[in-house]
Amino acid sequence: MDSLILRRAVAIAMALLAGGLAASAAEAQDRAPVTRLVTYAARVCDRYADVTANRARNDIQESLQDLGPDTRYSAGEAISAEKEAAGQPACRPLTDWRFTLGTDYRTRAVVGPWGALTRVLNPYDTQIVTQTAVPLLDANGEPTGGSLAGAVTVPLTREQAQRAAVSSSLWVQGGTPSDPVLDQTYPGEYGFAALRCAVDDLNGDNVEWIAYPNGATHVLCFAYYVKPPPTSGTIVVRKVVDSPEATGAQAFDFVGNISYTEDHRFTLASAYGAPAERRSTAAPSARAIPRGASPRRCPRAGG
Repeated sequence: MDSLILRRAVAIAMALLAGGLAASAAEAQDRAPVTRLVTYAARVCDRYADVTANRARNDIQESLQDLGPDTRYSAGEAISAEKEAAGQPACRPLTDWRFTLGTDYRTRAVVGPWGALTRVLNPYDTQIVTQTAVPLLDANGEPTGGSLAGAVTVPLTREQAQRAAVSSSLWVQGGTPSDPVLDQTYPGEYGFAALRCAVDDLNGDNVEWIAYPNGATHVLCFAYYVKPPPTSGTIVVRKVVDSPEATGAQAFDFVGNISYTEDHRFTLASAYGAPAERRSTAAPSARAIPRGASPRRCPRAGG
């Protein structure tokens, strides 16, 4: 009799424990995760010089012409609506502009009259289209009382938020992967200028990655375009060493405004039988072919 009572007591206790664990699991699953918000804003400008550059002025930059003043941001600083407005006073809100999220990117993958622009890979189907205006939120996602024109605020999905917690795992581009300046919708109207997002404003290409500063649940992305864009062409700089005596690679320095580095210099290293080449998609009316080659350690060279 005692053993029967004991077995029943144990069975009841185990049932209660199992029920409690199931309830706790259900509560944990139903508990909403912290919502991660991103506000995407697009701007159109009359000139590339109206747009401030990103932090690294280098040849990763994908605009057809060089940009204007240096960045207003320091490394790791979150993009802010106030600094963007102050840095681009001549630019205007751009509605009905699309952004696309992805898990990786391919450099200069989409080539056309707009140049050669980087695109995201494995794109999400999240619809991101700028509206006339949205409430301006602070870093905690709370309304500031102001508004932001030419923008849209979209929450990340659970998977996207998990990626945003890992550096360089969630990427955003302006436009769509096959049409980064929406040329099919607006034929010949826009040229890419700059993109900066969240805490990533390092390079001047058409992708940036999304991450959140400690304690923040809301970040901003700004994309800039020039209307009308200049015509573009491909400039090829090719260096050939024609002396069989030059067995080692010869480094040649060039200077010209097809380079976006601070001193507008770049180097090509070529050897006999191994020419070096650099291709740049540029606006020919505004950017000259490099001039002033200064060879080093080269007995004879031709190119």
